[in-house]
Amino acid sequence: MRKMLVLFLAITMLFALSACQKEKPKPEFTLGDVDDQTYENEFLGMGFRLDKRWKLYPSNKIKDPQTVGKEQCAVYAAYTDDELRLWIYFEEMDEEKLQALDVKEYCGKILFTSSRVTGLHHISHENSYSDISVEIGERSVTGKFVNRYTNPDFWNRVEKIRYCEAVFAIKCDGYLAQIRLAASERSEILDIMDHFYILEE
Repeated sequence: MRKMLVLFLAITMLFALSACQKEKPKPEFTLGDVDDQTYENEFLGMGFRLDKRWKLYPSNKIKDPQTVGKEQCAVYAAYTDDELRLWIYFEEMDEEKLQALDVKEYCGKILFTSSRVTGLHHISHENSYSDISVEIGERSVTGKFVNRYTNPDFWNRVEKIRYCEAVFAIKCDGYLAQIRLAASERSEILDIMDHFYILEE
């Protein structure tokens, strides 16, 4: 009788452990939600919180998201003077292509063909793109960074005006998430990324 009881308890514990170890269902694709100064996206597994000097626009409030192909703009944020900008895009991608994708190389292509370069002829840029990476919680996110300059004669100014762009990319289930930023200095881009955080499961 005692052996039967021990066996019963062992089987019960085994079933309980296997139930705990079952994988949680993957979150479905979503463009995320904006609530006041906060953006969160369960599919991406992260969000950011910005202060009142920023204006946040959810996907349905973005007048000109400048999407190409299968890209979708999830959120756009602009600082008071418009010198700092933040976009999050999602690009639907075949899973096999996504897994084989070189994230840094792809980020460089996004920067090279950005609308701010192709649409504004007074903008020049450095040919060499540098790698950039940040830590969001325990998650490492990588991408590409570049300095850009206005031509000296633009706006009849003698000096060049510099601004920076960066793209970070994150592989998700069937999508490539892109965090795109524009600022005056590299340090400002890193400061913006400091406002990102990992969502608790």
